[in-house]
Amino acid sequence: MKKFIITVAVLIFTGFAPVCGQQGLINKLSKELEKMNQQLDEFGKKLSEVDGIRLKETSATPPVLFILDNVGLGCLTFGMSFAELPEKCAGLYDRYEKVVIEDEMDGDYTLYDFYLGEEKMLTAPAYKNTISGITAYSTNVSTTEGVCPGMSISKILQLDGVDGSYHEGFGLIHKAYFIDFGGYESLTEQGEKAFNDAYLEGTDVKPVKGYFKANARVVSISMGE
Repeated sequence: MKKFIITVAVLIFTGFAPVCGQQGLINKLSKELEKMNQQLDEFGKKLSEVDGIRLKETSATPPVLFILDNVGLGCLTFGMSFAELPEKCAGLYDRYEKVVIEDEMDGDYTLYDFYLGEEKMLTAPAYKNTISGITAYSTNVSTTEGVCPGMSISKILQLDGVDGSYHEGFGLIHKAYFIDFGGYESLTEQGEKAFNDAYLEGTDVKPVKGYFKANARVVSISMGE
């Protein structure tokens, strides 16, 4: 369309100019017109590339967010038989694996690991024939209070009612959730001492920011047994 308008403009201009002695001007205008058309072609290609990128960005499927609560997580509910597990749960997992963990001290036990692509999303221990506990590792899963894997521990400590525990490994307790922060690797010397003392005394820990390293983050959130 733009090429057509420019071409018509040149024809109108040259049509009203005397033909004699104007051939040089016409040639010059023709070259300018060809140059402008090439520039328009290049601009059109770049615009198409940008539109393609925008289309890719806007058409990407946003992640599905899930909340782990006392009912369960997504398609999985507490009390559901492992024999009735859905093969897939959109946005949460597309396959699961049954894994037997060998434990000489306490005896072997079975876990079900759930994956979305290559990412391990959650685990459910099979202590019974039904789901009694769920541990989530994905940043797309949160507690009812908004705590999710990947969140800074310093942010969690701002919530009311957060305690430290060593019963299921060093972690935090908030509401009915166990929050794994990665154990000793995430603790300062002060924090290690506080958790060790609590273990020896059989008490819980009142966690403070100074107990944790600056990069300490949530590894997983769990509910149930």
